[in-house]
Amino acid sequence: MSIKFGAGAVARGERQPALPYPMRLMTKGAVIDKDRWPMLGGCRLRPFAASDSLEALTALLHRAYAPLGAMGLNFTAVDQDVEATRACVASGPCFVAEAGGEIVGTVTVCGAYDPNTQPWARATPWFYRHDVAHLHQLAVDPAAQALALREPLATAADVEHRCAQVRTLWAHMQARDWPVARALYADTATMVWPCSGERFLDADAIVRVNAVYPEGWGLRVVAVDALADGRVHSVVEVSQPPQRFFANSRFRFSGAQVVEIEEYWASAEPPPAWRTAAAIGAYERIDTPP
Repeated sequence: MSIKFGAGAVARGERQPALPYPMRLMTKGAVIDKDRWPMLGGCRLRPFAASDSLEALTALLHRAYAPLGAMGLNFTAVDQDVEATRACVASGPCFVAEAGGEIVGTVTVCGAYDPNTQPWARATPWFYRHDVAHLHQLAVDPAAQALALREPLATAADVEHRCAQVRTLWAHMQARDWPVARALYADTATMVWPCSGERFLDADAIVRVNAVYPEGWGLRVVAVDALADGRVHSVVEVSQPPQRFFANSRFRFSGAQVVEIEEYWASAEPPPAWRTAAAIGAYERIDTPP
């Protein structure tokens, strides 16, 4: 995929699907379990949390961009106010690097601009491409420059972009927008269903098996998460009354496109009679899996 610092870049595919960047994960009162995010050279890389200080983040931006301001360069972050920081953080997932309880680095990932509300971006057409992510407020505190955080922050943005592409793929499958879904696959993409012993050998076959599936189904994305090996894992619930299914899918990317899917399907069904609280102890049955 294309990740650009401010400007855009050429990305593959002519018809581009929208990328939904989930602000609910990063802002709007999100509760972040800070300890589950990785440590890197004494820093923790994690999403910006509702409890984090926008004032402190703004001050970090001022310090990081001060040398550019001293050169007379026109960068918003040189002297932006807290409201400008808030607006940028709300525009897409914001990641921070934390050391000793202080934020020492940050980046915000944004999707395509809207030409109806942001016509200024027409001067750079890549800003309207939906397979191009734009990085904003990329900054490292001058006192933390030795930690080499710029690349890890950009990598975190790249991971979030891949997760957004998977959410996009499921959204277009739900909409039955097959040509747009097809644009997210490399021509030679493959998909394997180990549970039924089937393999689909190119992108057209992957799209077609979903398009010809008997109608009456709807899907709900339960979770989308990045894996340590670079793949993206999703859990999707598919309802086709009276049946209900769950798909665990692992997507591998090359550049902007999916090149491999490993997908495990399971049917929702009652547990066997032998699984009871009397036999197991701390056990209960639920109507709908979480």
